[in-house]
Amino acid sequence: MKQLWLTARALSSQVDYQITLAIHWTLGECDLISVGEWPDEQTAVAFALAVGCQGNVRTTRLRAYTEDEMTGISGKLG
Repeated sequence: MKQLWLTARALSSQVDYQITLAIHWTLGECDLISVGEWPDEQTAVAFALAVGCQGNVRTTRLRAYTEDEMTGISGKLG
């Protein structure tokens, strides 16, 4: 597991992403979840491809919204 984390950190620096907000080791479907901010969607996809090309990792992305963002979104409902 430690090698997996070190590999992900090394790859993240190649695509200008720093896993700085949080890392959580989990039980169940996912082994770990990293929380960070991407400069753009293309960088997020580049990182997922770089990690996936290692052959031993599957990635998924989850878009999260802050409370302020969700208030703005729900305000568009009318």
